[in-house]
Amino acid sequence: MTKALELRIPAEPLRAWVADVLAASGVATAGAALAGRELVRANLRGVDSHGVSRLPVYARLLRAGVMNPNPNTVIEELAGLVHLHADRGLGQIAGPRAVQEVISRLRTVATCTIVLHRVGHLGALGVLASRLAEAGMIGLVMQNGPAVMAMPGATAAAIGNNPLAFAAPMAGGPPLVVDFASSQVAFGRIIDSARAGAPLSPGWALDATGAPTLDATAAMNGGMLSPLAGHKGIGLAMIVEVLAGSLSGVRPPAMQGATLPGEFGGFVYALNPALIHAGFTAHVAEWLRIYHASGPDARYPGERAARCEAEREAGGVPVSARVLGELTTLAAELGLQSPPAS
Repeated sequence: MTKALELRIPAEPLRAWVADVLAASGVATAGAALAGRELVRANLRGVDSHGVSRLPVYARLLRAGVMNPNPNTVIEELAGLVHLHADRGLGQIAGPRAVQEVISRLRTVATCTIVLHRVGHLGALGVLASRLAEAGMIGLVMQNGPAVMAMPGATAAAIGNNPLAFAAPMAGGPPLVVDFASSQVAFGRIIDSARAGAPLSPGWALDATGAPTLDATAAMNGGMLSPLAGHKGIGLAMIVEVLAGSLSGVRPPAMQGATLPGEFGGFVYALNPALIHAGFTAHVAEWLRIYHASGPDARYPGERAARCEAEREAGGVPVSARVLGELTTLAAELGLQSPPAS
């Protein structure tokens, strides 16, 4: 993306506009505002593939009833495990609710686990995990997905590119946040490349015959994503499938081109280090000192995202001309004003 092809939109007006779109798509006002903050925060942290570019898909799924704009969300505890039944509700509402439930429970216990049932796409998992770390907790967040990934030579997708994120608090610095899919690249990157007519990077995807391809359209239409580090990525996806999928009982429906299914399974595991080890922060500070001393450009995962968030909060969120056009079309469909100008 070049500067000539992007517009910078101030974060706060963008949050409000996204909330208006979701409200016009049937979501209650408070939930729409929460989801607007979550979506824009993905952009703020540099995860543009999972930010406002996803809004047209979410809005149309909500309006079609594939995702539920007014779910009956239920939280229950069984045998010490918390379950959040999201009723196909928007992931940017159910996810933060799960995180808040975890934080509340961790005030008095060292660990808490929540399984999310039939939840809408959770978006950038690192945003959710970072919320836990910002509250002083260690967190692991996972989501399963439809089968879109396979090893070279496969003629059908074998498993989802199931993502996960891990976050931990850092005294004197932004949280450590590790966020990645089990595939070489997130599916959102394939969608963005297809929309932009741009070639894929080598090793990202396979076509319908199982051969490597640089054609994003071929990857989406009968093709597959390549796993991260070969069989290791497949193994990682299976771990996520067990925890987020098999424990929740959710198998997301198959992708239809770039259209997401309306329900996924999710898993959140968190710990309160203050209740486990009094020397936690000192131990982190010591190994982090060694890490930073390893080279002039050494930085841990989460530092760049935090810097990006501060810069974009002050200077605006970059939105490509293509995404801006899609958002403008969506606004017209809903009878709303176009996205706010820079």
